[in-house]
Amino acid sequence: MATKIKTKKQIESATKELLMSAVQSAKQKQVQVSELKNGFYAFGGRGDVFSNTAHIAESGDGTHRTMCGIPMLSTNWVRINEVKIIGCPECLNKYNKIK
Repeated sequence: MATKIKTKKQIESATKELLMSAVQSAKQKQVQVSELKNGFYAFGGRGDVFSNTAHIAESGDGTHRTMCGIPMLSTNWVRINEVKIIGCPECLNKYNKIK
């Protein structure tokens, strides 16, 4: 059973702990674009470049979508800007399961 949080300071502390835990978890699972297995590549639009949320796509899967389901309808700005790290948590989760 969860404990009750009563003060604003306790809420802020609990929120900070959750965020730090999520960041640490994401860092542990990050994948370098250069380390992607054969048949996988980085994809993303301009927004993904600036928000560090590059996606993973699989060559020849015929869906024209990233591993998290984002349609690949734009120019691959992640490739153009030579983004080095995959940042989409959902793509990372699915990719790490097939590794």
